[in-house]
Amino acid sequence: MSFYKEGSLDPHGAQILRKEIITNSQETTIMDSIKMSSGFAALNTAGVAVFGHVNAILKADGSPMTTSGATGAEIGSYVGTFTATSDNQTVAKVTARIDLSQMTLYSAEVDATIGKLKNELQWSNFFKLPLLSYVK
Repeated sequence: MSFYKEGSLDPHGAQILRKEIITNSQETTIMDSIKMSSGFAALNTAGVAVFGHVNAILKADGSPMTTSGATGAEIGSYVGTFTATSDNQTVAKVTARIDLSQMTLYSAEVDATIGKLKNELQWSNFFKLPLLSYVK
């Protein structure tokens, strides 16, 4: 997994968890960024406030998920990703347990160049001042 929970800024390390029903026909994976859409947990999109991150995917009764949600999937096929049915909001009611804490720290693998802006501004540009300009 390229994105995982690293820790917490809270000295007690407690998470703030909330269960929300997953939107119909949505593939959800542990650690997905979630927004709320019409009262249901939906995958987040760019430019939208983050509601939280998926901590677990649970059945309607709160028990752990056992299948991937795919049609005909065998028990034991769940490995962190679940595909909700087209009537999940009203019938199956599979939920995502979401970490809402603003104190949770996450870590992610870098998959592109970081620190570059559109105009190619780099940190080295800030340190090209002559040394004598700092002397009084």
